[in-house]
Amino acid sequence: MEPWSSPAMTFFQRLLDHLQLTETDYHALTADVTVDDLVRLDSFDDHEKLISIIHQHIAVQHHIKIYGDYDADGMVATTIMMALFRDLDYPHVSYQLPIRYQDGYGIKIQHAKQCVEAGIKLIILVDNGVSAHEALAYFHQHDVDVIIIDHHTITTLPTTMQAMVHAEYQTKHPLPRCAGYLAYMVYHAILKQDHPYLLALAAIATITDAMPLIQDNRSLVKLGLKMMNDHRFPTLTPLVKTYPADEETIAMAVGPVFNAIGRMVDNQDIQRIVAYLLLDNLPMIQAQASWLIAVNESRKISTLTAAESIEHSNQPVSFHVIDERSGLTGLIASRLLQHPKKIIGVFAEDHQDAQHYVGSIRADVDIPVLTWVQHYQGSIIAYGGHAQAVGLTINKTDIKKLESYLTDCYNKEKIEKIQPRLLHLTLADLSFSNLTVLNALKPFGSGFPFPTMVLKGVPTSMINFSNKPPHYLTTSLSPQSSLFSFKVTQKDLPKTYAVDLVGKIKENRFKDVIKVQFVVDKIIEQS
Repeated sequence: MEPWSSPAMTFFQRLLDHLQLTETDYHALTADVTVDDLVRLDSFDDHEKLISIIHQHIAVQHHIKIYGDYDADGMVATTIMMALFRDLDYPHVSYQLPIRYQDGYGIKIQHAKQCVEAGIKLIILVDNGVSAHEALAYFHQHDVDVIIIDHHTITTLPTTMQAMVHAEYQTKHPLPRCAGYLAYMVYHAILKQDHPYLLALAAIATITDAMPLIQDNRSLVKLGLKMMNDHRFPTLTPLVKTYPADEETIAMAVGPVFNAIGRMVDNQDIQRIVAYLLLDNLPMIQAQASWLIAVNESRKISTLTAAESIEHSNQPVSFHVIDERSGLTGLIASRLLQHPKKIIGVFAEDHQDAQHYVGSIRADVDIPVLTWVQHYQGSIIAYGGHAQAVGLTINKTDIKKLESYLTDCYNKEKIEKIQPRLLHLTLADLSFSNLTVLNALKPFGSGFPFPTMVLKGVPTSMINFSNKPPHYLTTSLSPQSSLFSFKVTQKDLPKTYAVDLVGKIKENRFKDVIKVQFVVDKIIEQS
């Protein structure tokens, strides 16, 4: 299909075919949702026990503690639980977010001892807990009740807690759901009401933690985004900046700010994020928002500087050690994958043990790097992740052995490059009506990705670039449409008559001018 040809099917028909949807599916996905579409706590086996335990401790005025995590989901889940006790007007509650570089992930035995010494009688673990067997045993020995609200993989079922709400265990509706959503279920179950702001926070956690946007996760995100756009919450507006917000706003502007706090802050200032999210004083919000944004800017600079300092190699597997916070290794490895690489590992010294490296391995979508790591017979202290992303701790002396092993895996296994399915467009498809048809399917994300599109056979003579270096692609097509890219520059244009442009169509607003823009991810010779 050439750029000006008349396609046999309409854009709508091609979109449905690409996404493998029927018209009935489309209308179901684009229908309005309400809070009745959310899964509630009563679908989990321990829901009555959980509610009863919380009320029992409130009745005798016990000190309750919430222990969360240093990522966006853990921060949000902690905030929602603190809001629950605030709205119950219960003062004897405190919270703690672990410091990544001092505490590591999950509650440890030293934290459990501190809780017992402080007289804590109920500990609520959010976004952690299912693997904290040592701490759970200590709590059990000292008659401290434990509630776990978690979604991480259960390898050995914990048995000494009083109640557990897990996204996929002992529930009528198993689905990967983030801790923020699970915490919101607890809030609703106890107060018997929905809360627009907390619902929006749970949606942010769902997007940022890359939960699959299907079933009730999708309903939650649609409702949360609606709440954000309707209410324009003061704590979120400095991060959102421009309304209406969508899932891309959360993924690119809001979630990274939350996560930057956990990656960059190495002291008790990390606790400020929960306090910020509970603020209702506008001057204080503005002051604290400036700090959040500054931390994220520092994160961006550190990530970019570290990535640019790494010398690129043509080897299929490449490990690098950086003098930077270990919390940035995954971001740096992901950035380096934009280069012609197969597997990238980035490591930094473990702040808790100078004999160890902590790092992240990232791989192209066609490489099962987690499976390879799982089959490794050498020494790895700890690891976790998903198919193309692994976080791990390893002895410094063993890092070269792991790099060599992954190189052998790559060389031995015949990797077939996955060819992505592309939605073919014509230039005439770049219209507001088609954009409306596409955007009605939002939110896109994990489990329901935004369709990748291609404009085939675009003459190179019509493609223009900006005047200033690095000369990004920018081409006006009509009063209502244009081509643009921050990834493709003039040096990337092949010396051929025509090219194929791979990217996505989006709405662009600039100085009150609205256009349909085809955002180019890459440019290739015409196939």
